[in-house]
Amino acid sequence: MNFFDPECHEPPRKDVIFGLCDDQNGTKAYSNTDDSSRWFATVKNDSRVELIFTAIDHCVIMGDEERGRRRCDGMLTSTEHIYFVELKNQRGGWIADAIAQLESTIQFFMEHHDISRFRYKKAFACNKRHRPFQKSKATISEHIKHINGETHLYLGKQYRLKLAQGDENSVKLSRGFFHVTLRDEPNPERAKKLLTKWYSDKASRQFNDSLERCWPRFTRFEFPKPAISIKRMQKRWGSLSDNGTVTLNTNLVKAPKECIDYVVIHELCHLKYRDHSPEFYKLLNAVIPAWEKVKHKLELGMV
Repeated sequence: MNFFDPECHEPPRKDVIFGLCDDQNGTKAYSNTDDSSRWFATVKNDSRVELIFTAIDHCVIMGDEERGRRRCDGMLTSTEHIYFVELKNQRGGWIADAIAQLESTIQFFMEHHDISRFRYKKAFACNKRHRPFQKSKATISEHIKHINGETHLYLGKQYRLKLAQGDENSVKLSRGFFHVTLRDEPNPERAKKLLTKWYSDKASRQFNDSLERCWPRFTRFEFPKPAISIKRMQKRWGSLSDNGTVTLNTNLVKAPKECIDYVVIHELCHLKYRDHSPEFYKLLNAVIPAWEKVKHKLELGMV
């Protein structure tokens, strides 16, 4: 099975806006620029990246192939992007079905190609009846992250995921792999749940170890040693509460130890100066002179 079969590719396009269509008559999906009434999804390409649309159903995978296994309508690719797309025209009950089709297609793809070479990976379920349909999408990028072969970070290093069924639920790191064993049949949701708990457990240990490394630099201020709290946060790596608790983003455990230490030190500096005043940065510079370089490393490595 070749997802890059030239017979299923359309010519590359750099249009700022175009649509994806499915006539739902047993023919393959296609892109279109001149008739928005036929569009099931809108693609906005303000950067004018060269994109290729590939029809998967009825082309890469023909109707009589792989019976019993679902497939989505198509995918958009560039040198860095791969976006799987399922196009629907239903009033209700469509999202779960679309996600199942996308998951199955992604598994097909990974059985035949290396998905890790793409930097940006997403999957979208789009429905023509839910306008504006460019916003009516269900991304399952989290599902992609929890399929065999995908890469995950821990303390700044990349590990590829290996799912297997076994006698007990477990997560182990070995020779560049996350070995995730599940008692029940492995699937992305179960793998995600197990990995989330593993990351939380590791975060608790690593963050408290970081506090032990960093705290001696602040004992001269005679502040009480703060407690560490762990929380998933969307936009912040850490914060300091009014009662002196340092809260750290669980995802910070994916960064190198020096980056974890930088965030901990940043929050400990707030024990002395609650704002980001010149005095705050003077203290931060004194404690960790290369903090800007480490901060850049954190932001670059966790994009």
